[in-house]
Amino acid sequence: MARFSRTARIMTIVSGIGIAAWLLTRQRTAQEALEPDIYAIPVTAGTYAYLLTKENPTRLLLVDTGVPGSERRILNCIAALGARAEHLEAIILTHWHRDHAGGLGALFDLVPHAFAYAHPIDAERIRSGTQGFIRVRGILPGLLTRGSLPQRPVELRPDQAARVRDLDPAAPPTLLADWGLTAIFTPGHTAGHIALYTSARGLLFAGDALGCFGRLVATPPLFDDEHAMEQSAAKLIALGPRRVFPGHVRPSPVGVMSTMKEISSAHVWKVLETVLGLGVRAQMS
Repeated sequence: MARFSRTARIMTIVSGIGIAAWLLTRQRTAQEALEPDIYAIPVTAGTYAYLLTKENPTRLLLVDTGVPGSERRILNCIAALGARAEHLEAIILTHWHRDHAGGLGALFDLVPHAFAYAHPIDAERIRSGTQGFIRVRGILPGLLTRGSLPQRPVELRPDQAARVRDLDPAAPPTLLADWGLTAIFTPGHTAGHIALYTSARGLLFAGDALGCFGRLVATPPLFDDEHAMEQSAAKLIALGPRRVFPGHVRPSPVGVMSTMKEISSAHVWKVLETVLGLGVRAQMS
């Protein structure tokens, strides 16, 4: 990994804080149409759930739920599209963390027929409510260094936990194919993290396996297995997606990922480290 001089690191810290603040001020409060049938829902500042629609739009699929309390924004998005909560067919969870699965219990109560799907490893943690730990890549010396933070999954009643089903990428449920989606096992951020990809359209729902920070492609500073996370990110980059819809910061603009694929294929990695702890792997031209 490249080492910065002290001055360069200070400049990186100042720039990172400034960019993060700018992004938060630009956080949208209403859904955003990313594609004619895909909407980003800003469930909290810098965190997104995604709603996929079909048949104008009497069929709905939700990717992640956001934190507890996010269900109202999701329902507002559904209503704004002229749909109803009962049109929600299923919820796909990229992983068990509360900022992605925290709204599940409330949504189950509001949409009593829908099931949620997650990789078997993370699905079991969601069903059981077992506490897990998040490892942290050092951000600022003396402020937050390498370590681990405890986190509990969303609390579910037994009847709600029974509605969380296993999604095995090797034998996915038929509903994924119906929506043109492929589940990709991307361990690292959590042991059972998955991403969703539409190969026909080049759209990647990355969860926290990969993110876009302006024109930077990055891995997050939080993980279960850092090496596995970097391998999963490289696997997703190799797909050459047209757009990436991450769990945090901002969905990528159209066309950004083509350059990333060229860089990845040539094995040219510009490895930087920012104040946010982002393992940046390529800078877009």
